[in-house]
Amino acid sequence: MGTSKLLELNPQDLDGCGDIMGSIRNRQIDGILIKDFISPDIALSRGESLMENPSLMRSSSCPYGRIYARTIIGMGNQSEQYFEDAQVFRTECERFFGSQKNFETHLAQLLAKIAGDRKISLPLGPGGTPYSPATIRWVDPGGTIAPHCEKIYFKAGAAAFELINQIAVADTIFSFFMVMTKPEAGGELVLYDFNWQNQNGNGVGKQTNTKYLESHCNPTPIPISEGDLIIFNAGQIWHQISEVKGTMPRITIGGFISFSKDDKTLYYFS
Repeated sequence: MGTSKLLELNPQDLDGCGDIMGSIRNRQIDGILIKDFISPDIALSRGESLMENPSLMRSSSCPYGRIYARTIIGMGNQSEQYFEDAQVFRTECERFFGSQKNFETHLAQLLAKIAGDRKISLPLGPGGTPYSPATIRWVDPGGTIAPHCEKIYFKAGAAAFELINQIAVADTIFSFFMVMTKPEAGGELVLYDFNWQNQNGNGVGKQTNTKYLESHCNPTPIPISEGDLIIFNAGQIWHQISEVKGTMPRITIGGFISFSKDDKTLYYFS
């Protein structure tokens, strides 16, 4: 078992809890797990509806399964397509969850309670077009997401992060996601006692492959149930999604969070 420091709270515990997001940035904690962020029954029903009709929303294939909306990491030179997909997804997502449990609204309300005095905002791209607030990721049985930390993409000069860096501190980036369906086994978020600074700026190397991390860096599988939402310091902490086992896919909805350069706003996007 590893030594990751996650704060676990229920939604009713969040009022007056202070600047939790600042605590994550300052490395006092690694992240926060919100139990029953959305009702488990609602979260599971949304996942099951996608399983029954995978074409219910616009999606594309990816190495581990499929993704609904386009992430900024995969934007490349297709920024126009990214922003088009973002608007389609935003509309589809509101219809998908229903106006009473709109995921984006629910997320913004949560962040407002844990962001200190910062405003919460979806960033705007060229011409004032909003970024995607989240993406849905479907990992097939047998699929996995290899060890990584988001600072890799920032340091590699990914065009999307250069765009975000115009308004936000893009190399201070957190991940968030909510589970909609869990597989019978596997598909866990695994955090390692290994962060960006441990690499001495050398980027990806032998110390960041799965075998090394598993044997030297105290892997901590994080149990996350349907309806739970996690926010963690993905820009610094090496992490992966373990192999999905069984017959059920792993379906989650999530994205990224970053601080504005003046530290007055918290941006969420994907």
